[in-house]
Amino acid sequence: MLKLKNVTKVFLKNTPDEVTALSNVSLTVKEGDFITIIGSNGAGKTTLLKAIMGFCSIDSGSIELMGKDITRTPPHQRAKYMGRIAQDPGASVCAVMTIEENLAMAALRGRRRGLRIAVNSRNRAYFKEILRRLELGLEDRLSTRVGTLSGGQRQALALLMATLAKPKLLLLDEHIASLDPKTAEQVMQLTNDLVTKERLTTLMVTHNMKEAIRWGERLIMMHEGRIILDISGEEKRCLEVGDLTEKFHKVCEQEFAVDRMLLSV
Repeated sequence: MLKLKNVTKVFLKNTPDEVTALSNVSLTVKEGDFITIIGSNGAGKTTLLKAIMGFCSIDSGSIELMGKDITRTPPHQRAKYMGRIAQDPGASVCAVMTIEENLAMAALRGRRRGLRIAVNSRNRAYFKEILRRLELGLEDRLSTRVGTLSGGQRQALALLMATLAKPKLLLLDEHIASLDPKTAEQVMQLTNDLVTKERLTTLMVTHNMKEAIRWGERLIMMHEGRIILDISGEEKRCLEVGDLTEKFHKVCEQEFAVDRMLLSV
């Protein structure tokens, strides 16, 4: 499904502030995989997702999607195969448009868009049906501007938008990090339900070790631009936070940096 081979990205190259964000990263993702990605600040997690989406050009290596080399493919051509949700609740939706208008745009992802009415009675009924699953009452607010919704409501809507056209790859960049605990749990449960039901190949970046262990069938830990741990199967199912920190210590021979990854344990 997705293959990264020896991917390297250096920011501010040949300057005193040079930073290697990705260092010779190789990763194979099978169709239907739900992978959580964890690491301290600056580990390269977000850069990895941006490289896959084409938002960040790589210096060396290659990226393949469904057997096709997309290393130099521009972001707008990759977008029809990928759904993405950012950490900011307002970044994945259009605040000045209504709920139904946002969903109509998402439904047309990867399809030719002609001069026709985007929202009609048929897709309005469909939008109500899928919004009802959120249990947030949004099915009765189709004409409401998205900018008036709460952060949790916007992220739930963004999740529906990202999965509406059945993407080949779903990329989640700390999409519940800015939500309160109750809302974050609701959005994460919805995420898991959609990913499981649709068998969506998913990469989810998180700072929270408990969340990384709890969700998905495979866990990847990054550190200083490298993948240092790749855990799946029975080992992943039996994993606890203490085990994860111990594995990190053995690989890196150093303590975790004090950041959100520790504070969220």
